[in-house]
Amino acid sequence: TFENEMPNINGLSSSRELFDIMAKIEAMVEAEGIQDAVVISEYPTWAPVCSRLKARFGFPVAFDYLDDVRDFTHIEHSGFLNECFDQMFGISDLVFASSQYLFDKARQKNECCTLLRNGTEFEHFYQAYGKHEDKKRPVIGYYGEISNWFDDRLMTYAAEKLPEYDFVLIGNTVYGHVDELEKLPNVKLLGEKPYGELPGYLKDFDVAVIPFDASRDLIKATNPVKFYEYLSAGKKVVATEIPELLPFRNKYALLDNDPGQFV
Repeated sequence: TFENEMPNINGLSSSRELFDIMAKIEAMVEAEGIQDAVVISEYPTWAPVCSRLKARFGFPVAFDYLDDVRDFTHIEHSGFLNECFDQMFGISDLVFASSQYLFDKARQKNECCTLLRNGTEFEHFYQAYGKHEDKKRPVIGYYGEISNWFDDRLMTYAAEKLPEYDFVLIGNTVYGHVDELEKLPNVKLLGEKPYGELPGYLKDFDVAVIPFDASRDLIKATNPVKFYEYLSAGKKVVATEIPELLPFRNKYALLDNDPGQFV
């Protein structure tokens, strides 16, 4: 690990940042005498760095293709991102795809691709098994980013239809739409919470929800980690019809896009 001035590790978009990172990594490789290493990248804008390390040191490259990031609202460098995706697929000796949707896309670009779905840290979330006995009202809960793929209209509808339940929503709302949710007395928007504290909140959930807009490519591509976290705590799960969750329908989760059925 080395110091840098990048505001966001995914925002590797300027030549100065690229040069700085390359120089520091190369210096580290030489100083430590590293002769055999594997380069793993989780974000395509690191492709120039990966390519340089492969060319100079012969290190194989693996691309952890975990999201269709081009569908994120806050992406400002879409042209550069597309170029980096092509480069990343081209230089990778192996691509890990976290969903069938991503696997099918990746195989068109690189034959050395494997489907590796998500999992979770079971023991951490098993701490949330059971219930707090002193809770006064039942809780419908969610944690994760509350962004443009979070179906705020669905959750507003549900909260209005179920006034006897508290809706506890944990996560960053910078890119989300929460104006209507904020008006409801049974909705609590708690903001982001540290990973270590999540089981404490999860324990209160009577039903854990994943209310994602299933029409978006980003959600078609996602294998939601929170699903496995919810299950680790033994929680009832209600979600929209996310493709990666369809095999678990009516067994480990109830799925529906229709607001009435969701409620």
